Amino acid sequence: MNDEKVKRNHKNMPLRGLIHYVQCVDGYLEKRNIKKKIFRKAIVKIPAPDYYVLYNGTDEALDRQEMHLSDAFMTPVTGYEWTAKLININANRNKALMDACASLKGYSKLVEYMREGIDNGLSEEDAADEAIERCINEGLLKEYLLQKRGEAKLMLLHFDENDLKKSLEEEREEERELIGASIERIRAGATREELLAEGIDEKTVAFAIKYA
Repeated sequence: MNDEKVKRNHKNMPLRGLIHYVQCVDGYLEKRNIKKKIFRKAIVKIPAPDYYVLYNGTDEALDRQEMHLSDAFMTPVTGYEWTAKLININANRNKALMDACASLKGYSKLVEYMREGIDNGLSEEDAADEAIERCINEGLLKEYLLQKRGEAKLMLLHFDENDLKKSLEEEREEERELIGASIERIRAGATREELLAEGIDEKTVAFAIKYA
């Protein structure tokens, strides 16, 4: 699955996604040293595309919508298509998705609070401080922001949302690794109390016990 996050809701996302997918497939073939096999009779299997656009810009957009490459064809033709599935991740949109993904909800709120501060006349630096403080007080991205407050503020000031997304993805990967290790520990006989005593948070322990 490919995904891209954008601030502007424009109609070229299917074309951008197709180009990105082609580049990914080329890298996939190169890495496995099977690129030459495309000239042989046997079919070469490749990963199926599933392209999502996570949108948090200020232009109006539906909660979810599909954009089609065929809309860009100079001459209409059937049988060829590439679809970009846009998901609006702005605050108060796609509530079920946000409730299911705490990191995404926290990220959405962090950006929303930053924008609110600027709209209320705060400087970018003060707006960033206020946004971070509000998220911490509300328990959104709390551990991440407490540990990496300076980094988060720097990214907000530069407003490079792709960098912030990358950092949050790294945090989620660390969380998955911790959950996986906790599950293995429980299967090996570790108790809930032992895991908690090691500093593993209650939510992670409960999740690990459930799926061990």
